[in-house]
Amino acid sequence: MFQLHPSTRLLPPQATDAVEVDNEMVPLIQALWSQGWHTMACCQDNGEAVDAERAHGQRGEPTGHQGFIEYHRGLAWLKMPTTDTLCLLAELHDHQVFGPRAKVRWGRGSWRMHIPVIYQDGGFTPAPYTQIYFPKEQIAELAAALASGDGRAPAGHA
Repeated sequence: MFQLHPSTRLLPPQATDAVEVDNEMVPLIQALWSQGWHTMACCQDNGEAVDAERAHGQRGEPTGHQGFIEYHRGLAWLKMPTTDTLCLLAELHDHQVFGPRAKVRWGRGSWRMHIPVIYQDGGFTPAPYTQIYFPKEQIAELAAALASGDGRAPAGHA
């Protein structure tokens, strides 16, 4: 796989193989892992990475969709198991800054979250993961909020 962004090799908890993580995403991924949550993939600028993959002749999902690169340019991407995504969102529910970003669709700075529907074993089912897209300018701020405990929801909201 083509690696556009400078990256760091990290060993996920309970894993035997290290993974490449975009340098800007490292503090966020470490903060998520310290909460006990799992991550499956990430990118510090999804549109820029897909554009570079196309330029290098790699044709993967969803490079055939017109406007994909333009829509995703400037958005960080985080793929997490849905159960862990819901825990993250519960933690951020009442956060002064990140609560509205996660709850309000299509607002300036808001997040886009998708659970794909896939065809598997003869039927359609929701994928067991969520794809989270958010402005890359929020990466460091989100990592700091989670690492400091500032992202924690008040008692009774988790």
